[in-house]
Amino acid sequence: MKKNIMGLAVAGVLAAIAFNASAEEAYEGSWYAVPGVSIVHPDSDLETDNTGGGGFLRLGKELSEHWDVQLGGGYTRTNNDLDGVSGKYKQTLLGVDALYMFSREKFRPFLLAGVGAARNNVDYNIPGLDGKNTSLMANVGAGFQYLITDTFGLQADIREIWSRADLDQAPLGSGKETIPSSILALSSALAHLSQQWQLQSLCLSRLQNQLKWLSQHLRQ
Repeated sequence: MKKNIMGLAVAGVLAAIAFNASAEEAYEGSWYAVPGVSIVHPDSDLETDNTGGGGFLRLGKELSEHWDVQLGGGYTRTNNDLDGVSGKYKQTLLGVDALYMFSREKFRPFLLAGVGAARNNVDYNIPGLDGKNTSLMANVGAGFQYLITDTFGLQADIREIWSRADLDQAPLGSGKETIPSSILALSSALAHLSQQWQLQSLCLSRLQNQLKWLSQHLRQ
């Protein structure tokens, strides 16, 4: 069942990105940066505390009236909850998300699906446990953006992430297993970059025109 969910998420996000890469080519959407913090609730098979924390950084692009794409990575870690065992569960993510935006007003709810890679490190002090594994990652979720100004806003989302971890040691498990994790991501800033780049491009264009005019007059 977990593998089927991962497969559906992978197929869905690839289809959405491929379709919207060519759709509405005239749409001039903004680029934006999304740094923030996250709260993670790992699967019970990992024998961790209920929650851990981390951070992330994403770069987004408005593709059309209803679609955004975000590329980035994040890192979380959680203490283990085993008696007499030290160490933490650490997860590093890198991926791309397709966001379906229900609105382009100040309040912008969305659904998301994404794929990428996950580096799971079950770094517990258990003899014989390697605990490190890199695998495909898939995630689905929902959230919203809220624009405070034309160039600054907030983003929050909650997502379920599936990847594979190495649990090949008692009392954790007997091999590599697909594990879900729930992540609440809170962005401290959603900074639109396109307007700044457009201003720089406009200034450069004007400078080029002035240099061209000066060059023509020097030849006379």
